[in-house]
Amino acid sequence: MEDKRLIDTTLYQLSDLIKETIAEALSGLKIEDPPKDKLMNSDEVVAYLGVAKSTLSNWKRQKRIPFKKMGKRIFFLKSEIDKMLNE
Repeated sequence: MEDKRLIDTTLYQLSDLIKETIAEALSGLKIEDPPKDKLMNSDEVVAYLGVAKSTLSNWKRQKRIPFKKMGKRIFFLKSEIDKMLNE
């Protein structure tokens, strides 16, 4: 059985001990950079491209603009929009 000890400590010392323990545990973790791509909704794409909503709807229907569907919601990846603009 593991030896358990109780120590006499102040709340501030206990708080510091907990912070140090958490910092040590987290130091071994590799935290990846957040994704650089941005998901945009239709309103954001309309503002970004400076087109009417009806134009964007027509482009989606004609498959002239790349989009992703998640359930019933439509999203656009900014990188794909930029790539389309550069072609």
